[in-house]
Amino acid sequence: MIEISYLESRRLSDPVYIDVRSPGEYAEDHIPGAHSVPLLDDEQRKIVGTLYREEGQDTARARGLQLVLPDLDRKMARIRELGADGSLVIYCWRGGMRSRSVAAYLEEQGVMARKLRGGYKEYRRLVVEDLGTGLVFPPLFSLYGLTGTGKTDILDHLVRLGVPVLDLERYANHRGSAFGAVGLGDQPAQKTFETRLHGDLLRVPSGRMAVVEGESRKIGKIHIPHRFFEHLKSARRILIYDTMDNRIRRITREYTRKMDQDGLVRGVRALERRLGKALTAHLVEAIGQGDYEPVVRELLIRHYDPLYKHPDRPSGEYAASVDGSDPQKAAETICNLINQKEEDIFHGK
Repeated sequence: MIEISYLESRRLSDPVYIDVRSPGEYAEDHIPGAHSVPLLDDEQRKIVGTLYREEGQDTARARGLQLVLPDLDRKMARIRELGADGSLVIYCWRGGMRSRSVAAYLEEQGVMARKLRGGYKEYRRLVVEDLGTGLVFPPLFSLYGLTGTGKTDILDHLVRLGVPVLDLERYANHRGSAFGAVGLGDQPAQKTFETRLHGDLLRVPSGRMAVVEGESRKIGKIHIPHRFFEHLKSARRILIYDTMDNRIRRITREYTRKMDQDGLVRGVRALERRLGKALTAHLVEAIGQGDYEPVVRELLIRHYDPLYKHPDRPSGEYAASVDGSDPQKAAETICNLINQKEEDIFHGK
């Protein structure tokens, strides 16, 4: 059986990662691109774990084998199918019995499979080390602007233009405000956020700059890793500005695309101390009637604009000011700025 480290596995031209941990372990976090083929489901893993603690390894192993065997052939066929055009890399929590058993079984069937030494635990250690001390972060341009100026749309267009983008709000599945979770569902685990950030950092080519959206230290319940947050403070800031009417229309579109009236009401009520009881009640009533644009206008004027205090027009306080009314044109302008800056850096200017 061949054992390799995660760093060695990344040097393979076509690694196919197979995560044989339980669905719950996989959902919390996993190696990017890994396929979930669990040997045990969450309840079965709980049973085996209890036996291990109470009756020892031999009893737990025997019970685990009983639970695995009925569906083993189907799962192995699935792994062979996934790895048909690549190099199989099998991993579990720490490179123990689960991944060893699967790799050995495949080997007996004439299928070459590498076992990941240290399993997910070793991969996680690498992520923490890279974000904490090891990785050299790329120079950044950071987008700032009042709520609704189209920063997220601009990031999407920059990706299409081939610009490296670190989309922190997408990693966190949250827009970073009192209404940040409306229509988006649950946030991922902190580990998952860090895995997503780490993976995209590794994909930034050497010598390239990346673009982020300016953020506070927390995005919903997610904390931006300390060293990266400190690096974010050094970014060259680009102001995105737009008219109030455009901002209102953009925000209304975004928050009614996946309608969640209860979430909107919770967001308004969370601001009651700032808005006052009378205005809060008025806005809740308007939401109930589907009259969203006046609600957005009041929230911008009375809460968000005074809170963030960004200019609503070009400002010399930023490295550049870009009109966000057309996100595609804004992205093209920013792309040109980045290309020029990278050219200056290359020539030592």
